[in-house]
Amino acid sequence: MSIWVNNLPAGWREAPLKSRLSRNDGGVWGADPTGDGDIVVLRSTEQQVDGGWKIDNPALRQLSAREIDESLLLAGDLVVTKSSGSELHIGKTSLVSPEVARLRACYSNFMQRLRVDNQTDPHFVHYWMNSSICREQFSYLSNTTSGLANLNAGLIGAVLIAFPALEEQERIANFLDEQTARIDALIAGKEKLLLTLQQMRADAIDCTVLGRELPNNGECLSGLSMLGPIPMGWLASRLKYELDYVTSGSRGWADFYADTGALFVRIGNLTRDSLDLDFGDTQRVVLPDAAEGTRARVMPGDLLISITAYLGSVAVAPNDLEEAYVSQHVSLARPNLARSLPRWLGYVVLSSIGRTFFELQAYGGTKIQLSLEDIRELPVPLPEVSVQKERLSYLDGQLTRLAELSSLVVESRNRLQEYRSSLISAAVTGQIDINDFGLKSA
Repeated sequence: MSIWVNNLPAGWREAPLKSRLSRNDGGVWGADPTGDGDIVVLRSTEQQVDGGWKIDNPALRQLSAREIDESLLLAGDLVVTKSSGSELHIGKTSLVSPEVARLRACYSNFMQRLRVDNQTDPHFVHYWMNSSICREQFSYLSNTTSGLANLNAGLIGAVLIAFPALEEQERIANFLDEQTARIDALIAGKEKLLLTLQQMRADAIDCTVLGRELPNNGECLSGLSMLGPIPMGWLASRLKYELDYVTSGSRGWADFYADTGALFVRIGNLTRDSLDLDFGDTQRVVLPDAAEGTRARVMPGDLLISITAYLGSVAVAPNDLEEAYVSQHVSLARPNLARSLPRWLGYVVLSSIGRTFFELQAYGGTKIQLSLEDIRELPVPLPEVSVQKERLSYLDGQLTRLAELSSLVVESRNRLQEYRSSLISAAVTGQIDINDFGLKSA
């Protein structure tokens, strides 16, 4: 008995997967589509981490008759991702269902197709290969054999699987079909609830900065009449009137990356989830030039706004931020504290005001970024500073409660996902008695 599986039930036999395969083939990619006789070629991006399919916009390719004959997927085939930039995706295995087979699809050269023999249930093997036990084997074999997180036919065939009799394999697969369907429905409910809480958060921010519950005189933000009028007594301003300073970082700072030095704020450090900086992925830089550094240095209260990629992601620099500078893809906007609070302006950027305005500015042609002028022209509903403080205080309470609820839902969802994984591993190693479940219908 191997290190991977212990205490197998009587009658179970551990064997390398290759001993149960009739096919173990790499995929194809062919030539660019012509619009005449193109064939669907499934890619690893159509596979989900749990082994399911998500086929929304599959690739069409030109394949030769031989390529089609050798790589056409049939119901019951297993398709394994053997190369990926993420170790999480290496080894994910999908079962070709009758519905997928009706696509008359082939599979790409970053995938491996397995076809089991007539003494093996492909559905059972599908669950086995998506179990934590098998994924651990994939990780071990791919890294220790090649030094790279990639698989090949030999490594996949070397994976050890515990096989009961065919009838028992079918019972286990049926059991897991039923149980995982129930768990997946619960997980989907949690995901739906998280989306609802996310929308409630967005609504709370909009309500705060738009003041829709307050009387108005019909005045709207310039160019954003679709968002409705602002309250009486509020100014319809623009961000440029509320700032002392707007800039962005210079090009070429990647040449000065270092293990120590000042923080370098990049787009990945900004989110649309909060006004906090996310330094989960931290880059540091040695200051190349004193004058240039002065211009791009972040000060407490600065607004940091993405101007490429994820347009409008924003953070407000905290008071305790250590020495930091912005990249060329981040706008640094310094508020005039006499008229506006940094967090008020930050939430305006996060609200439907910022989202709508920046989408309009980036709309059309090939424009995929915002200019500093776009940042300056952002419409801003502006009450008195005392009103800003009051409304922000109330918003803080709302967002705290929503964050607590979201945390509980995420924790519950994660427990369900962990239970799903442990259930599969226990079932495919015979640790659960499922003999009361019937065979698949013919």
